[in-house]
Amino acid sequence: MITWQPITVKLGDLKPWADNPRMSTKAQAKRLLASFEKFGQVQTVAVDPDMSVLDGHQRLSALLTIHGDMYEIDARQSNRPLTDKERQELVISLHAGAVGSWDWERVSSWNATELQSWGLDAETLNGWGKDYSNLKGLVESEVPDFQPVGVDEQGRLDQKKPVTCPHCGAEFTPK
Repeated sequence: MITWQPITVKLGDLKPWADNPRMSTKAQAKRLLASFEKFGQVQTVAVDPDMSVLDGHQRLSALLTIHGDMYEIDARQSNRPLTDKERQELVISLHAGAVGSWDWERVSSWNATELQSWGLDAETLNGWGKDYSNLKGLVESEVPDFQPVGVDEQGRLDQKKPVTCPHCGAEFTPK
């Protein structure tokens, strides 16, 4: 079992993962920094014992740009190095597999200008749509080596219809 301990670490001591599949645009990095400035460090960076970053590359990159190597942040350190497969699973699990879905009806009653300034804009929604299309194609091209949790859940995914955001007009297919 992997266990995690809270630590404080300097940005310059962290080693980014060369195969990190996640990225952010300049606009996303700017919003990340604005959020960090307003709310502080809500999410920690996950590292292994040799300070290799397991999760938090976008935060690391943005904070390094503004604060430099000596800036200290909170992190959570694993008790052992993760294998490549564990690292890959962790990234997918944290950013795609263990996340909820948006209640678009509820969000549609919120202020559109604020939603866009917080990052829920046409660029983001279009990116999600492209990500969904790419992932759906990848998943459909592979034969799973596991039994899906529920046939209904898989069936429901295939029945989703494109949705148009009432505020910005971006079209995307929800998860």
